[in-house]
Amino acid sequence: MIKQESGTLNATGADLYVGIGFVPDWVEIMSLETTDEERQYWDRNMRSTEMLGGISIDDDGTISPVTVGVGIAPYNGGDLITAASTVYIQRKRNDQRSSGTGGVITSWVNDTPASFTGHFNNPVSTTYVGEGSIVKVGAGVSGNSVTAIITALSNDGDAADEVTLYNVNGSAVSSNQVLGITAMYDYWGVAANTVMSAGFFLDSTAAVNTSGDMVRFKAGTWT
Repeated sequence: MIKQESGTLNATGADLYVGIGFVPDWVEIMSLETTDEERQYWDRNMRSTEMLGGISIDDDGTISPVTVGVGIAPYNGGDLITAASTVYIQRKRNDQRSSGTGGVITSWVNDTPASFTGHFNNPVSTTYVGEGSIVKVGAGVSGNSVTAIITALSNDGDAADEVTLYNVNGSAVSSNQVLGITAMYDYWGVAANTVMSAGFFLDSTAAVNTSGDMVRFKAGTWT
């Protein structure tokens, strides 16, 4: 059965072990930052010495071979991580509405529709919530909801115009209930005593692993 997974992570400039639940046959990674639009690709058929780590594609289109230890490699998982780690990362699925200090976030207020800015009724945790967080706003099971992306956040997001919330259809998000908030990245460092899932390894020197860049990956199997 073909398996696929995708998500975002925060590049660190250090080795990263990404647990996705299976060992992939191919991985594609791209920086989402405008100052460093790099891409890397690896698959199991890249068996030459020159391309064991895949290929790197610069923002000007230049393609370069990546040798082993500089790019991407499969990772079998199974390691017991005894202390909290930012080197071993897995998907963070829990809702972030209660991660701040002031109580559960239940509502969104659209302060300035022309600039897509507004605020939440309580502070967010800026450790986990920020640019890239997905916010679901709407009327719950009895009505329609809107899925939007935080593109800017100042302070804790609970004062007027501190949050820029972009709706993919280009319209401002109307004031309503907040039904869910994700972390700004899909993948985060694991807690102590975590057994790592299988996935892939991204070397510290990989072109897409520039510290602080938001990175998107896709990975999958052929059969």
